[in-house]
Amino acid sequence: MQAQAGFVKGRGTREQILNLRQIIEKAREHYFPVFICFVDYSKAFDNVKWPKLWEILISMRVRYHLVFLIQQLYESNSARVRIDGNLSSQTATRKGVRQGCVLSPMLFNIYSGFVMRQEELVALLNILEQRSAEYGLGINYNKTKVMIVDREHDNYREIKSIGRCEVVQSFIYLGSLIDNSGSCENETRRRIQEARVAMTKLTKIWRDHNITKATKMSLVQSLVISIFLYASETWTVKKADRARIDAFEMWIWRRMLRVPYTAHRTNVSILDELGNPKRLSSIVSTRMLTFFGHIHRSDNVEKLVVQGHAPSGRRRGRPPTRWVDTTKQLLDMSVKSATKLTTNRER
Repeated sequence: MQAQAGFVKGRGTREQILNLRQIIEKAREHYFPVFICFVDYSKAFDNVKWPKLWEILISMRVRYHLVFLIQQLYESNSARVRIDGNLSSQTATRKGVRQGCVLSPMLFNIYSGFVMRQEELVALLNILEQRSAEYGLGINYNKTKVMIVDREHDNYREIKSIGRCEVVQSFIYLGSLIDNSGSCENETRRRIQEARVAMTKLTKIWRDHNITKATKMSLVQSLVISIFLYASETWTVKKADRARIDAFEMWIWRRMLRVPYTAHRTNVSILDELGNPKRLSSIVSTRMLTFFGHIHRSDNVEKLVVQGHAPSGRRRGRPPTRWVDTTKQLLDMSVKSATKLTTNRER
């Protein structure tokens, strides 16, 4: 179940995003090719075959009385449709997991995970499609994409499709833009733009003199900056990115205070007026270090991916900046020393 993150205690989207970013980073650093397939199932929750689900649960050694209870929960299912205010007669349902049920995400994770493990993506989509069909899951090829990471061959940009799947250079995975170049620059720019849109939509609030400055700052943190910070702990942030982030932060505060650039007020005076809040780039760094510590205190897939070594050595020349390099720069110590520090939360 460590391959799953949705609705799993102690795991979330950031873990999956980091895993994918780390795989791409290591592939580019050590010059080995990686083919990534983003599979989208059509109406996945609605097409789970119950008999197959019971078989999978039993094969995973789930206790029989628990399987029996889940069976009873599902096999008594029925549905009614409202048309023009009138309810139809009850119709028994024979497939799918229940919408809104707390068990449904876990059951589907088990179900889909069983299908994916069968193939290991060796024959990629053709075999996966055949196996998925047996379990009632159809692949939506309009949304299924393939990404190639191969630094030596410039990511094979001339390849536009593989089978029925479009080959893309970037993909929005779990709300975060993943680029096969391994760079997070486009994602930081995208996050800045989304946060700018949110800030602009709240213009009426910033113009309202009846709302206190403290309240406005709280609104900025919860409604604007939170959008920007999504999955920021997974970014590999370079010097130019930090400058861009801090410039965006000053744009936020100036807009909130209604201070035009023609007023010729310095950034220092703006920050002094606000009580010198923690800079946005520093918040990103803190989140990254906190996440680094969280990963190394746990025994999980993320730790394996971050600490793992690639099968081939590095080539000559300066390697690309890595996520762990950010840790070295921020703490001014080696990754090995930083890893030792993670055992002590207070430090």
